[in-house]
Amino acid sequence: APAGLAYGVLRAPREPHGTRALLRALLPSALCAVVEVALVEAPSGARLVPVRVGVGAAEEEMPLGPLHVSASPAVRHIGVQATAYAAAVARDPLAEQPLEALFAWLVGYRDLFARSCHACGQQLEWDPLFGAFVPPSSNPWERRLMTAAPAPLYHRLCCPADDADGTG
Repeated sequence: APAGLAYGVLRAPREPHGTRALLRALLPSALCAVVEVALVEAPSGARLVPVRVGVGAAEEEMPLGPLHVSASPAVRHIGVQATAYAAAVARDPLAEQPLEALFAWLVGYRDLFARSCHACGQQLEWDPLFGAFVPPSSNPWERRLMTAAPAPLYHRLCCPADDADGTG
C-alpha cells in the first residue's frame, strides 16, 4: 500500500474459488474507503480490479460499504471521482495493478483538510451546489492513470473546465 494508507480485508470471498472481496482503506484524519474488488484473469496473469468504491470521512460509519454515500458534500464529491477513476483504471489495458493505482490516487487526499486549492490558494470555498464551504476536493487525474505523482487539488469550481468531475 502507498505510504500513509492502511488497509485490510473486510470480507473475503465466500466460496473457495470466489472472485470478489471487500477491502477497507483508511487515510487517518481524512478519508475511509470501502472497495469491492474482483479477481480478473488477464493475459499477464490474475489481477485485483476495483469494482465499486464507497468513500466516507475517516470517522464516518459506512454500513453500506462500497455503496456508501457520504454525508459530507466534499467527501461525496471525492466518492464520485473515485468511482470514475476505478472504472478507468479497470479498463486501462496498461494498468497491471489497478487496485494499487486506486490506492495511490486516494493517498492524494491524505491532507485534504489542510491543503489549499491549486488555482485560488484558499483552503475553503463556498460551493453553491453543496450549500457549504468545502476544501479542495477535485483531483483531476486527466489521462495520467498510472503516474505516482500526486495531483494538485482544486475546489470544484476552480478545477479546469474539462475535468471538474474527475472523469478526464
